[in-house]
Amino acid sequence: MTAISSGRPILVTGSHRSGTTWIGQVLSTDRSVGYIHEPFSLLCPPGVFRFRVPYWYYHVTPETAGDAARAFSDTLAFRFSYGADLGAMRGPRHALHLLVNASQFAFHRALRHRPLVKDPLALLSAEWLAETFGMDVLVSIRHPLGFVSSLVRMGWSFDFSDLLEQKLLMSTLLQDSREDIEAAASSRDDVVLNTAVLWKVLHRVIAGYVERHPEWLFVRYKDIANDPVKGFEPVFSRLQLPFGARERKRIQYLSGSGNPEERPNDPRVTRVDSSALLKTVMLRLSESDRERVREIVSPVAKIFFGNDEW
Repeated sequence: MTAISSGRPILVTGSHRSGTTWIGQVLSTDRSVGYIHEPFSLLCPPGVFRFRVPYWYYHVTPETAGDAARAFSDTLAFRFSYGADLGAMRGPRHALHLLVNASQFAFHRALRHRPLVKDPLALLSAEWLAETFGMDVLVSIRHPLGFVSSLVRMGWSFDFSDLLEQKLLMSTLLQDSREDIEAAASSRDDVVLNTAVLWKVLHRVIAGYVERHPEWLFVRYKDIANDPVKGFEPVFSRLQLPFGARERKRIQYLSGSGNPEERPNDPRVTRVDSSALLKTVMLRLSESDRERVREIVSPVAKIFFGNDEW
């Protein structure tokens, strides 16, 4: 199954709160790219992706794909499902969102844009997506202290039953993480523990991807955020996207020093001083919490970060 785009589809993924929205919006600056926001989210409008995923971080394989494969093919081809969206209609605001999403899809489809799917929730299905749809994959890796600090600030914890109830996932990608997941399954009130374990589990999977997929692009969020113009240039090159004055201007708009040092509690807002944010989030946790996070994630974190980066 292939999309109608003239270029290979792009998947921007990683854990949530790892900068994927920022990266996706910068990469979609090019006029040939059509941005698609989180089809694997439980909150995704059914017109955008008519397959309803049953879990956060849903795991799809060739053996279990079925309707998900057909629906994702339509999404990549920018075929909006009016029937699915109308069936979920919940009032005037929903109707407005339907019109916006449908018009954007129609625009991208008419101009045969290259689809860029920004979706951290697709992380555990990335191998299936890459193989089935020939996607170029970019995986963003955020420092564990930045990840945990961000989620503590947002007040977000994770329900590990979304992973435990996926039997195939637990017996394959997450088989080495079962003990960690089961131990943390009742930790939602302890956000530091909950999110540190989640970072460890997801990045153990990413470490496996690094070994199996040298053709994928793995970027550390901090390396790009510290100097966004310099950091993004090789990313654009690897994805065969033009990198000129327009792209540099967009990066400065989304990431420059004139932006606030932190985003409001709204994941859709991406303008921020990316360099200042790195320092802010690393200092938000107490010293004891920082040490606690480091102890939990150390076996996996050392793959991506050195001792001098704590």
